[in-house]
Amino acid sequence: MTTKDKLKTMVTPKGRAVYAWLNKPDTKFARTENDGKYKVTLVLQKGDKENEEFVSNIIKLSEEHGCGTDPKYSSCAIKDGDGYRNMRGKLNTKPEFAGGWVMSFSTKYRPRLVDVNQDELPDDVPVYSGDTIRVAFRPTVWAGQSEPMLTLRPIGVMLVEKSSEGFDKTTMFGDIHEVGYERPDKEFVTEDGDF
Repeated sequence: MTTKDKLKTMVTPKGRAVYAWLNKPDTKFARTENDGKYKVTLVLQKGDKENEEFVSNIIKLSEEHGCGTDPKYSSCAIKDGDGYRNMRGKLNTKPEFAGGWVMSFSTKYRPRLVDVNQDELPDDVPVYSGDTIRVAFRPTVWAGQSEPMLTLRPIGVMLVEKSSEGFDKTTMFGDIHEVGYERPDKEFVTEDGDF
């Protein structure tokens, strides 16, 4: 029998979004379209006083509920970005996590996306990997067949700084205008506007 305890809502310090699926759910490993997950990984820079206090509080919370407390192992809600071991003991290292504390947030419900004034983000302002964000989340303790586990459910994401434009075809190359190959079916327009 699996049980869960919901704890009070918490808010992270500012960090860098990685693997962001906040505007639409990730359905890659979903059994059905409805099983998709909204998720993001947050990287908090090591050595920052606010970040270190936050990490310490999450580890204390994990300890209070009998959950994993060592960031060098995947059973802990916060991972050491310089390397942690998964359930099978394999060392995970990724360059995008180096020098940081790593937290993964996941939910089947779309979290509220807001700006720094807590106004709803319009649909044409997506949150991408590389953006600076804060996450409002509800930690949940899952007590299953093995040791209890602290999971992090995002309920809101604040876009603090837009650092990435993603891969939208209109912004990916910025203001670069190149003369060269164009797809053959594209209509040609001269500087005068004639075809």
